[in-house]
Amino acid sequence: PPSGDASPEPEVGVEAVQPSPLEDEAAGFAPLLTAPHAPLGTSSPDPLLAPLPVAAEPPVVPAAAHRAEPDVIWGTGRTTEQVLSLVREARREHPDRPALVLRASADTLVALASEHDAYTTMDAAAMAAAVGPLPEPVGRVRVLCAGGADTPVAAEAAFVARVTGTDVVRVDDLSGSRLRAALADGSLLTDVDCLVVVAGLDASIATTIGSLTDVPVVAVPTSTGQPSAFGGLGALMTMLSSAAPGVAVSNIDNGWSAGVFAARVARRSARR
Repeated sequence: PPSGDASPEPEVGVEAVQPSPLEDEAAGFAPLLTAPHAPLGTSSPDPLLAPLPVAAEPPVVPAAAHRAEPDVIWGTGRTTEQVLSLVREARREHPDRPALVLRASADTLVALASEHDAYTTMDAAAMAAAVGPLPEPVGRVRVLCAGGADTPVAAEAAFVARVTGTDVVRVDDLSGSRLRAALADGSLLTDVDCLVVVAGLDASIATTIGSLTDVPVVAVPTSTGQPSAFGGLGALMTMLSSAAPGVAVSNIDNGWSAGVFAARVARRSARR
């Protein structure tokens, strides 16, 4: 084409954009409620924009059912005197049930035993103590521990289950070939109302146990094991991915929660 002034480009028509119903700031969301196809599904804004009705009387909340479970006092992050003070307060409020101290230091455990003497039940492996009368055991829980490194968590679960009111049998070091030997006579999974399986590196033991019994199983992953276990996350994922039905999973190193759950199952099963 010949040089010279360039011909103007043709104009491109732009369709008119519909104004937003929210452009009117004074109206707020009301236009959305009255549009032909209202996004919020109503033809009138009045019911939705009106003040909420005030109830004449507050709703009645039913009283919590009585529980015989102990008051729990965590020793982690607390001084010995703080723990002793909390134990005294718990014993004053509930003299009929024990005060349960978990994850306490050795000095705190010694101080509890010195102050409360015969009223203190202690487990050094679990770093736990119970101050006060223990309930009569109802039902039975068996705690299975995969390896020696998992012992503190297994001991915590067993101690909590006993203090919560059930009989407890603990079986340690069941990883590898020892599990096959323990399963040979069939007594490991019988005469029990709930099983707690504690494992870190060998977390697949929970699936193995769950596939061999119809007893409820609580699996507890631990943070022990090789560096590739990611502080217990590997064991947690293995247990959560279990194909065996009837296996509930606690959080990492949470022997307390597993012990309470197992004791509740055992007590209720034994009452039937």
